Amino acid sequence: MKNFQKLFESTMASLGPRGNVKTIEELKKEGYTGPDMSLDISLFEYGLIWKKDEDGYTFIHPTSHGNGYTYGHFNANTDPQSEFNWAKFDQVAQSMGITKEELLSEDLPNLVYDLVTHYGVENVFGSDYSEGFKVFDQNAEDHTDSDETGLQ
Repeated sequence: MKNFQKLFESTMASLGPRGNVKTIEELKKEGYTGPDMSLDISLFEYGLIWKKDEDGYTFIHPTSHGNGYTYGHFNANTDPQSEFNWAKFDQVAQSMGITKEELLSEDLPNLVYDLVTHYGVENVFGSDYSEGFKVFDQNAEDHTDSDETGLQ
């Protein structure tokens, strides 16, 4: 619980004076990355970005209703087979065109991305019906609708 409180406080502090609005440029400066070289494509089309922090990885993904984004976190020492004991790793690996051993040897953010791709964000991170926060690409329009994230 102490780690969650610490993450919550740092998250709220990082939202800055605008409250619940972030820009892609701010997220880049904070060290976020994703499955695509382009951070905006990673978030707006693949629906997931992450950064390494002092005790694991912080993820940004769409809220359950798709009107904003929210945070998720996994510790660096997370055992995927224990944390995601509901997942059928053989099936996920087969859908990715790799072996189960290759899947389980991926670094945690990529494994989480593979699970989100296969099962959806709610199955991996749980439901979140909060308003979340909005993310803007200063060179494009608002990308907070679920249709644009590729995740329902």
